[in-house]
Amino acid sequence: MSEEHHRRRRERLERKLASENERWADVQSSSQPLENLSGPELEAQLRKQVEARIQRRNAFYMHLLVYVGINLFLWLIWLSEPSKELWPLYVSLPWGVGLAAHAMVFYQNSSWGLQRREQTIRREIELEKRRLGLADETYEKPKRDQVMRLSDDGEMIPADDDDVQQTAKAKRGQL
Repeated sequence: MSEEHHRRRRERLERKLASENERWADVQSSSQPLENLSGPELEAQLRKQVEARIQRRNAFYMHLLVYVGINLFLWLIWLSEPSKELWPLYVSLPWGVGLAAHAMVFYQNSSWGLQRREQTIRREIELEKRRLGLADETYEKPKRDQVMRLSDDGEMIPADDDDVQQTAKAKRGQL
């Protein structure tokens, strides 16, 4: 290839990367805080966020549908030909990896993924506070209110005081 061809190719790639960066900046700027907005501005911002979420969901579903359709077609062709080399795998596996990556990104940016991430972050912060000794000292893990035991038919029933004392003696080996 000539130097001119390489230069044009590099310029095309740079333009493509620049447009992707602009698109990503637009997505990030569209997720501005909603606390400072009110009325029609809030409505417009919410609509923009919901439309973007729906567009990402539809893009994933379309990717999944195309993957299933084309792979089904390729495997049907493979079944109808006499050669038994598994050539559809050369398409199915790499494309399947890409689809799995798309699914992971879709899940991470979905409302479920965001809620799970926030819950995990809060739990880790609480654990770190406890580890550093910064947690509230008055907090104590809740205890059971009553002792339970298994009945003869295998159901859980409240234990009597006599049952609790016998269990304690049995654990100490005094029975």
